[in-house]
Amino acid sequence: MPADKRAFYRYHSSLMEPWDGPASVAFTDGTVIGAVLDRNGLRPSRYWVTDDDLVIAASEVGVVNVAPERVVRKGRLQPGRMLLVDTSLGRIVDDEEIKRSLAAAAPYGSGWPTAWCRCPSCPTANTWCTAAKACCADSKCLATRTKT
Repeated sequence: MPADKRAFYRYHSSLMEPWDGPASVAFTDGTVIGAVLDRNGLRPSRYWVTDDDLVIAASEVGVVNVAPERVVRKGRLQPGRMLLVDTSLGRIVDDEEIKRSLAAAAPYGSGWPTAWCRCPSCPTANTWCTAAKACCADSKCLATRTKT
């Protein structure tokens, strides 16, 4: 896994707890429309793309009647993967492209908090600290180590 992608995941793991589902979550901002599964893929989520660029996503096949000859692409969401349709670009954005773009959007690997300080004598105890700057002189302070 590229270092910038690993740093992106490391940073965001501190913001959201893992969720086991089952869930298929759909979202939109009015321009992009997407869906993502829980990390174990316990909820089925399939999609079809038709010859007139209609994208249909649901937990079951056949929720909308579509003639089979109109279907140009079929797929299913997989754990940890995303389906994203960008209506301004008129295309489905590949999962790797999404993650590459998000990982490059900020310097997640440099200067972002990377260690949780649990040293009781430390003035910044119970906070995130950067690995580049130890928060105290205690050699047992977790802030002097990077989060794994």
